[in-house]
Amino acid sequence: MNWKPLVASVTFALMAPVMASGITNVGVAVAAKSEQKISAKLGKPLQAAQEALNKKDYNTALQHLQEAQQIGDRSNYENYVIDQFLTNAYVGLKQYGKAADAIQGTLDTGIPSPEEASTLRRNLVQIYYSTKNYSAAVKAGDAYLNSKPSDNDIRVLVAQSQYLMGQCSQSVDTIEKAASTARANGQPVKEDWLQLELSCAHKSGDDAATMKALENLVRAYPKKDYWNDLIAMFRQKYGTSDAVNLESFRLDRREGTLDGANDYVEMAQLAMLVGLPGEAQSVIKEGFDKGVLGDAEKGRHERLRKLADDSAAQDQANLPALAKEAAAASTGEAQVKLGEAYMSYGDYDKAVDAIKAGLDKGGVKNTPAAQLHLGMALLKAGKKADANAAFKKVKGDPAYEKLADYWMMAG
Repeated sequence: MNWKPLVASVTFALMAPVMASGITNVGVAVAAKSEQKISAKLGKPLQAAQEALNKKDYNTALQHLQEAQQIGDRSNYENYVIDQFLTNAYVGLKQYGKAADAIQGTLDTGIPSPEEASTLRRNLVQIYYSTKNYSAAVKAGDAYLNSKPSDNDIRVLVAQSQYLMGQCSQSVDTIEKAASTARANGQPVKEDWLQLELSCAHKSGDDAATMKALENLVRAYPKKDYWNDLIAMFRQKYGTSDAVNLESFRLDRREGTLDGANDYVEMAQLAMLVGLPGEAQSVIKEGFDKGVLGDAEKGRHERLRKLADDSAAQDQANLPALAKEAAAASTGEAQVKLGEAYMSYGDYDKAVDAIKAGLDKGGVKNTPAAQLHLGMALLKAGKKADANAAFKKVKGDPAYEKLADYWMMAG
C-alpha cells in the first residue's frame, strides 16, 4: 500500500476573501466625527465626490478627490476623509491595490478609533491576499490579530498566505493556533484548515508534521481516505516487524481500508506467521465474502484458505490443553498468547480474562503489545470505556503507543 497523501487538491480549496463586504462605509465614518471640521476650500470637491460615490459613479468621484488632493495645507482629519473616500472609489472600481494604499493612509492619520482601525486592518488583509501580495497580507494579519485574536477567518488567510509564499512551517503553526482557538471557543475545526496543514507539512517534507496533520484530520473527520493515508504512513515509519505490520492491517480492517486482494493476502500471511491461524481464517473468509479474493489468483487464494482452515482447526483443538499449561506457567506470557488466540476466534470475554491474568502474573515479553490487545478485546466486547482505559496504559514503545491512540480514535 503506497503513501499517497490527499494534498493535490488542497490549494484549490483555499479561502477566497469577499472584497467589498467588509469595507468601511465612508459616510458613516465621517458622520461619527462630525465635530471635526473640513475647510470651505475642500468642502466643494469632497461634497461632489460623496455625491458621485452615492451614485456609484466612481470615476467621477476620483476626479473630485484628485482635485481635493491638489489643495494644500490640509488637516490630518481632511486627509483621513479623503483617504476613506478614495478607499470606496477604488473598491468600487475593483482597483484593490490602490484601495489598500488608501486604507493604509487612513490608518496613518491616527484618527480611526481602535475598533475602526481593526476593521480597516481586516480589510487590508483581504485586499492583500486577493491581490497576491502575500507578505503584506501576513504583516497586516499579524497586526489585526493582535486586537482580534479570535478571528480565525483572518488567521487562516494568514496561513494560506504563508503557504503560498512557501513558508510551510509558519503556516502549520498558524493553522495549529487557529485550531486551538476554535477549540477554546467551542467552535469546530474546519476540514479545509486541516487539509491546508497537511498540504504544508507534506510540501515541507516534514514527516512528523505530516503524520500529526493526518492524525488531526482523522480525529475531526474520520474519513476512509485519511485513515488510509495515516495507516500507510504509520507502516512506513514503524513497520519493521511482522507483528507491527499485522497491527497496522488490523486498523485497516477496522476502518475498511484494506486495499484489494494483496492486502487481504498479506494480512492473512502475517497472522499465520505470528501464530494466529484463526485470524488468518477470518481475514480470508472476509476477502472471499467481499469478492476481493477468488478471481485472478483463485488457486493461490484457495490454497491459502485451506492452510488457514486446517491450521485453525488444529489450533482450536489444542486450546483447552494450552489453557491448562498457561494457568500453571510461572509467567503470564502463555496466558497473553492464549488470550490473543481467543480474540482471533471472536471469543472476546475469554480473551479479556486471559490477557488480564497474564499481565497480572507478569513476565510478559511485550507488555505494550499485550496491553494493546487487552484494549482491542475489550473494545470488541462492547466495553469502550474499559478499552480506552487499557489503551491509555500502553507505554514504553512508540509504535504501540501510536497504535493505542489510533484505536481510541477508531473506537
